[in-house]
Parts: sequence; C-alpha cells; structure tokens
Amino acid sequence: MKSLFQSSLSVFFLACAGCTGELSTATYGSIQSIHGNWTTGCKAEGTVFVKINALMNEDATYRLETVTYSDPTCTTKLLAVDETGTFQITRITNTKLDYSGDLTWILSLATITPLSVDAETMFNTSAYCGFTDWQLDTPKDIMGQTCDGKAIGTVGNKNYDLFDVATTDNPYIGRKTGDLRFGYRSTDRDGTSESRRPNSLNTNLIYRK
Repeated sequence: MKSLFQSSLSVFFLACAGCTGELSTATYGSIQSIHGNWTTGCKAEGTVFVKINALMNEDATYRLETVTYSDPTCTTKLLAVDETGTFQITRITNTKLDYSGDLTWILSLATITPLSVDAETMFNTSAYCGFTDWQLDTPKDIMGQTCDGKAIGTVGNKNYDLFDVATTDNPYIGRKTGDLRFGYRSTDRDGTSESRRPNSLNTNLIYRK
C-alpha cells in the first residue's frame, strides 16, 4: 500500500492572499510569468508514474493536481491527489536568465480520489487516512488526517517554497524559455517553516505550459 501510493503524497504535499515584495524594473520577466496552467508530463515515481498539473491564477489562487498512473504512458489512472489554496510571492529576483523568488503555499483544501477499483479496495482495506468508506471517483477531504504516516495540514497551513521561470534557453541543462521549477525538498529543507524553505531548485521536475 505505502509503496504504491507514497509517491503521490510526497510529490503533492509541497502543501496567496496576494503577491508582495519589490518587483524589479527590468524587463526580463514579470509576475505574469508564473500565471497559467502547467504540467510536468509523465514521470516515473518508484513503481508507478505521475503527472502533476499546476494551475496558478492571477488572483493568487492555485490548484495542484497529482494523478498517479500504473503505466509509463500515463494512460491508466490509479488515484488523484488535489490541493487548492492561495499563494504569496516575495523576494523576487529578475535577471536575463530567470525570474525567481520565494513562494509560500497557503492550503485551503486537500482531497484524494480513487480512480481505479484496485485503489478503492486497497484504501478501504487499509483504512487509508483513517477512512473505510472510500468510493470510486469520489473525492474525500483529508484535511487534518494522517496518510502514510504524513500529517496533512489544516486550513491556512503554510508551506515555504521557491519558484523559478526561465527567461532564456540553456540547452546544456535541458532548460527552455518559460520552464517553471519549484524548490528541492530535503530532510532539513522540507518547507515546513521559513527557516526550512528549500535553498535550491528541483531540476528533475520541470513544469511547462
């Protein structure tokens, strides 16, 4: 159970009431650079595969949807983890290479939806997140629950992150103009507080429009 679904939660729980901070007067990038609908494409995560969709709205609301699949073409869905909330952007840096800064996620709602009979059965058998009434294709609110040993936040829970939007191509590292990346999370930089905000980017997970 844990080996099959842990990857979705680890990718998902990265989890604004507006954007703050001094904006650069340079013309390389702008706050609009991060707005839009982003996707990572299909990525291997252990024995399963995931695709993350990130919707970053102009009103500083967001939706992160992580869908887990059983196949490398991301065709057969197993489950979906959905997070919505608001975000704040601060400490903006604007250069010829990228438009980046600190981003804080503020959680409003987190749900999990079993998208296969196997997932539904396994969730109910294991009392996943403390529930035994999971239903196929039906989202369940998991706020404040513990899933796979991970405590899920409550309304208003903050998670501290980085963001970077490339403003130029760099073929040597496979980066294209417009690529979006978030912070790399480690044991001591897991985003659970300002002092534990990631200090480097996750170069293995690239979002594109």
